[in-house]
Amino acid sequence: MNLNTYKIKSIIVITILILTSLYSNAQSPIGAWERYYDDDNGNTIRSVVIFSEKFQSIAMYNAKSGEFIYSNGGTWELNDNMMTEKVEFDTANSERVGDILTFEVKITTDSLSLPNANWHFSKIDDGKPGELSGAWLMSGRYRNGVKQIRSTDRPRKTMKILSGKRFQWIAFDTEKKEFKGTGGGTYTTIDGKYSEKIEFFSRDNSRVGMDLEFNYNIDDGNYFREVQTGQDQFKQTHTFGSMGEFAFSYAGSYMEKLYLGATIGLTSIDYTKNSRYNCVIPVSGGKDSTWTLYYIVKHLNLNPLEDHMKKILYISFSQNYL
Repeated sequence: MNLNTYKIKSIIVITILILTSLYSNAQSPIGAWERYYDDDNGNTIRSVVIFSEKFQSIAMYNAKSGEFIYSNGGTWELNDNMMTEKVEFDTANSERVGDILTFEVKITTDSLSLPNANWHFSKIDDGKPGELSGAWLMSGRYRNGVKQIRSTDRPRKTMKILSGKRFQWIAFDTEKKEFKGTGGGTYTTIDGKYSEKIEFFSRDNSRVGMDLEFNYNIDDGNYFREVQTGQDQFKQTHTFGSMGEFAFSYAGSYMEKLYLGATIGLTSIDYTKNSRYNCVIPVSGGKDSTWTLYYIVKHLNLNPLEDHMKKILYISFSQNYL
């Protein structure tokens, strides 16, 4: 080996080592990050941003009550310390949909900062341990064994973006610049069981705190979740009421010889009765389920909530946003 060949090979090796070192030291935003701050009314607000490989979303909500405040999201790219985002939904300003924004970010092992906005986020996870980490678009469903597929390229989308521990679903339309709804919280995937706890829900704040669980599997780049058609029924109720009477009386006399008097009474009733259900009974309407319902009420002294039989279906999600 001559000297020139040795020098060339040495330069190549050194260059590879430098590039490898730079790549290994580069920080990735992929995962989930959080930020807390107090608003003007003293409420503690939690902001959670989730990054998949190509999509990001941020949600802001009351840390105590779960009341939803704001969300936006879109595709992203990172060049050095400059991030470029194309907005696909914005709950506060729909006119921003389609806009391309560029801003500075600083990422360390445990923090992500936006210097211009003075926002500082702490790391929740780096895309692990959840098996479903990524951004998924609803792409179809199985009904009675038949696979029904719909295009994920259409402007109306139902997306679920997950980090290793956090999730957020969003329904939006990029063509009409409409936001339909969102919700999010924490999740786990253990032995084919997906479990999530809702921390915010834009359409119905009463769902905050609910726990959901279903089976799932991943097949050829899609994941399938088992759900039941119809709405889950949940009721916790109390009984209370009141009763009162309003009386109006008048009395008088004529030359102290004729005495007259009258009383009018108005009864008011304010009574609300709700029932507490301590079991849920699936009822098909046939004789077997009807007899079962009778037996549970008559002999077991339970208060059932009738629930008509529901079909099981599978919803598929396609991960074309990685």
